Amino acid sequence: MISRQFMMQLRLPRCYKLQLIGLTLLRKNHISSTVRSTIMKTQPDLPDADLQLLFCPFFLFPTVPGKGYTIVVLPTHPQSRGHLTLRSTDPTQPPAIFANYLAHEADQQTLVKGMKLVRRLAQTTSFARYTERETIPGSQVQSDAQIVEFLRENVRTISHPVGTCKMGHDEMAVVDEQLRVRGVEGLRVVDASIMPIIPHGNTNAPTIMIAEKVADMIAHNCK
Repeated sequence: MISRQFMMQLRLPRCYKLQLIGLTLLRKNHISSTVRSTIMKTQPDLPDADLQLLFCPFFLFPTVPGKGYTIVVLPTHPQSRGHLTLRSTDPTQPPAIFANYLAHEADQQTLVKGMKLVRRLAQTTSFARYTERETIPGSQVQSDAQIVEFLRENVRTISHPVGTCKMGHDEMAVVDEQLRVRGVEGLRVVDASIMPIIPHGNTNAPTIMIAEKVADMIAHNCK
């Protein structure tokens, strides 16, 4: 999220949804090619789901020889905040991005819980018949400290960044409730960057909803 003042200083804080290569397992039988996802709580007393699991019937990066499947662990509302900075006033230059993954301890705890949960799932009867062994991170990574160390080396974005042009009325807001850029006539921002916080699920559907809503606003104003 950014303010106009930060825009002038070329400082653009940003929110990320994290991806963890939770477990990559060597498989011993045929598995469907369909990718599946579920959103869940790591403990029942939480007010909202804090974890998303993404099942992939193939190896994700880093590439592992052979056939297998990967269960990706994602925190649904990460607390860590990164930032990006413009390198210069040249618009063709890419920004410098500082992800700052796992800076907040809550993200570490959520992902550690998620890793342990996925390991228990892999040992159930339904999964065990398709699983030969765990390849990443491997059975040698067991303690919380070891898991966190693995996370720091492997965690990455799942390409759902939001929040660089927050909607609102406070000093951090870049656009108003009609997504008009504050202080600039005739300019709107209509994409995931206007979300004040990252949604619990994937950003595709909310972004489509935002676009359709603003299209209706523009059409109404043109009548």
